[in-house]
Amino acid sequence: MPEFSGISPKVSVKISNSKLEGNATLEKLLSSTSNYYDIYKDGKLLEDEGNLKIGDTVTFKFNQKGIDKLHEKSYKPSVLEKEFTITETDVSSYIISKDELEDKFYDEIKTQAEAIMKAYLASKGSSNIPKYEGMYFLTPKDNGWQRRGTWNEYNIPTMHLVYSYEYENNDETRYSSIRAIGLINTKVELAEGEILDENTKPEQKVDYEKIVRINKEYKSLEKLFLDLVESNLEHYTYEMTEGMKNFK
Repeated sequence: MPEFSGISPKVSVKISNSKLEGNATLEKLLSSTSNYYDIYKDGKLLEDEGNLKIGDTVTFKFNQKGIDKLHEKSYKPSVLEKEFTITETDVSSYIISKDELEDKFYDEIKTQAEAIMKAYLASKGSSNIPKYEGMYFLTPKDNGWQRRGTWNEYNIPTMHLVYSYEYENNDETRYSSIRAIGLINTKVELAEGEILDENTKPEQKVDYEKIVRINKEYKSLEKLFLDLVESNLEHYTYEMTEGMKNFK
């Protein structure tokens, strides 16, 4: 059986606990050594096993080395290939659009963001209430999902919740962003006999440790946009809530 790991659209796959009868040693060997089988997606050999997403169909096929190893052990399998489709029951997925955000989930994030902003202003000796202006939502382009850097990291969807405020005795408006990342639809856990259908929805959870204030203040919304959105457009696309400004 396949074993999936990661978060869609950056899912890895391998075979584990293969059900080969009568030869535990061979079963263990084939389930742990990818040299004996190849993985195909859309009829083509999968070059990057960590680049799959929910909805993709993959096919495992014993290659010649694997077949030779089976014959060496006098094992003649009736099935040399098997197809699987990745679903919400296999892995979690990144939220890749602001339209995916459930109202309750969005409200929880905004409540935490507002608390962070109030705490920041209080630390500056201000009791003024920050005003929520709106949100920019950045989603990686295809090239943005590719692995990069020493640790093979990749970009992930990022939400910027923008607030404006003033300090006491200073009527100059400032802007700050509360950044939220790691926005995911959790893996769907089905009860025995339950079937995944269009009415079964993943749960969206708030990870408060991944909601933080960007350590910068801006004197205009345009400067904030240029720094946090425009500068990332090589690898991201973006959306914004109604009322926010598009400086492109």
